[in-house]
Amino acid sequence: MAGNDYTIAAVLKALRALKQFNSNRREMTLTELSNCCDMTKSSMLRILASLEAEDFVKYDEAARKYKLGIAIFHLGNTAFDFLDIKKTAQPILKRAASESRLLIHLAVLEDDEIVVIDKIWPSENLDMAALISYVGGSVPVHCTGVGKVLAAYADERQREILLDRCDFKVYTEKTIGSREQFLEELEQVRKTGAAFNDGEHEPYLRCITRPVYDGEGKVAAAVSLSGLKDVITDEKLEFYDGISRKTAAAVSRELGHHLR
Repeated sequence: MAGNDYTIAAVLKALRALKQFNSNRREMTLTELSNCCDMTKSSMLRILASLEAEDFVKYDEAARKYKLGIAIFHLGNTAFDFLDIKKTAQPILKRAASESRLLIHLAVLEDDEIVVIDKIWPSENLDMAALISYVGGSVPVHCTGVGKVLAAYADERQREILLDRCDFKVYTEKTIGSREQFLEELEQVRKTGAAFNDGEHEPYLRCITRPVYDGEGKVAAAVSLSGLKDVITDEKLEFYDGISRKTAAAVSRELGHHLR
């Protein structure tokens, strides 16, 4: 955790101002905010003007009071949507890890990044400890199963942002190294409803990934089963793919998506 040397006084003051709002104080005057934060009105006014410029607060001219803005609503929805998906999916993912004895990842598309929001270890096969992913971290879009699935089902604008910001770094001899090749891969993912990664990021791993749908029929996340190549063999691929399909469908149902 960063120490005090890395804190910015103005940011701390702005955050302190935002934290004064609660269910009992939904609207506050400049004077009330200044008193609560022990700041002069002129200093508080500059902070509020900055927050208002980014839609974190809104000023009601008639009431001459400030209230939280739409940006707070969007941030809250983003955070709690991810938490809700993780909470809902976790029991199902744990069952999948137990049944498959593979590592399970749950990831979402956040702006222009593929972010891992949960990682469930199996009770066995812990020799996958070298896997470099971690909860809260982002992973490459072009050489991971979750990246392929979330890019394949993203809307056109999101997909273009992902592709524009992807450097197509080659990690192994099997890594997709060009935009054109990756677009062909995404088309295949949409046709089959799954992505298969065969040592494209970590050369010793394979994974099977499928989309998770929400109640509106949109892809909300991607769930993957990962294991060593000598575990996910060609002979066992159908077995693991069945668990993958079942797991993604179960999480989707819990999120309100009823598959026909």
